[in-house]
Amino acid sequence: MTFPFPIFIPYVPAGGITYATVFDNAANFDADTGGWDGHTIRIRVPHSMLGGSLSGKTHLRVTLRAASAEAFGLSKLYVGHPAGAGDAWDAAALTQLLFSGASGATVPGGGTLPCDGTAFAYDGASGLIFSVHCNGGGASDGMRRDTVLTGANYYFKAAVDEAATANVSGYSTTANSLALISAIELGA
Repeated sequence: MTFPFPIFIPYVPAGGITYATVFDNAANFDADTGGWDGHTIRIRVPHSMLGGSLSGKTHLRVTLRAASAEAFGLSKLYVGHPAGAGDAWDAAALTQLLFSGASGATVPGGGTLPCDGTAFAYDGASGLIFSVHCNGGGASDGMRRDTVLTGANYYFKAAVDEAATANVSGYSTTANSLALISAIELGA
């Protein structure tokens, strides 16, 4: 039997996950910051900055942005919900994010790089903590940042690789500023 109309088959991306952008800061970056080789950096994105449908999300993708003219090399990147107690940069637990299946990557200078979609059960009510270790060397350690984003903060500690550790201490704070995170997508 033939039908006189086309049959609609919805597009479902590979892996069956449909993502929606819940945070997009690409247009707001206003400065470069460098000298991050060997640092662990924690970026806290408060729940109030996430928009759209947040409940029932089981997967996450994040897009990173390097400095305008300098790349950013990283050995690993993690995401987690903020810890209920402890320091503002502590996570309850951390989930590793990969880039084409690898733990490390280089974000090109002036460019962006998305991570692979990753199973991450977003709780629908918390902010997010991203934890990254920069190992790009002096020529690949620049991040783009938004210097006037009230409520967002990034934290850093030199000469350590604590990206995979949820509860850490001794970090310095850059308040009301967000670095490296260009976009966050949640999916189900």
